[in-house]
Amino acid sequence: MKTLIVVLSIALLGMVTMFPLGCARENEAEVFSEYGFSFKYPSGFVVSDEGLEGQANSESSGRILVTTEENSTRFEMLVLTWSSPSPEEGWGTSDKVLWDHFQTTVADCRQTWEEDGYSSVMIGGTALESSSGHSMLYVYYEFTSPTDSERYQGTIGETYCDESGRLFEFVTCGSFVASTTDAELFLLVFSTSLVCH
Repeated sequence: MKTLIVVLSIALLGMVTMFPLGCARENEAEVFSEYGFSFKYPSGFVVSDEGLEGQANSESSGRILVTTEENSTRFEMLVLTWSSPSPEEGWGTSDKVLWDHFQTTVADCRQTWEEDGYSSVMIGGTALESSSGHSMLYVYYEFTSPTDSERYQGTIGETYCDESGRLFEFVTCGSFVASTTDAELFLLVFSTSLVCH
């Protein structure tokens, strides 16, 4: 998860000056379907394979980045990481394992962002949803960028698919001017369309 946080931080620092803020989201969606899972994302976004810890993406683990195009009038992104944790760790036996892991992930995100100079890091309460029949935990967050003082918001979330034995971790991020509704819409489109097995 630390690598996911670092990728998000680097992407934010490198991209905040490339994407002016504002503009409404397009309503059309495209489908990503690879590595044994699929989900919808807004039209006009770009999907890139990032790999996980120096390894190419596979069905058992990987990372993709879904971002607005470089010439877009807004900035939004989704970092999605999947892995196959060991069944001996209790994955798939109860939501408590997911809950404990998720709390660590959120704490790591907050600590990393604060260490990287992001200020006013606020994280809201945890929500529980269902995705493909599995529990999905997520929180909303917002912070101020150290490079341009712009405010950004998004979600941090996790879901475990006991049928495929994979943990999906995601972070969405967008310009604050786009409003909380955009963060909610990005999360809604992703979470309600994720098919993990």
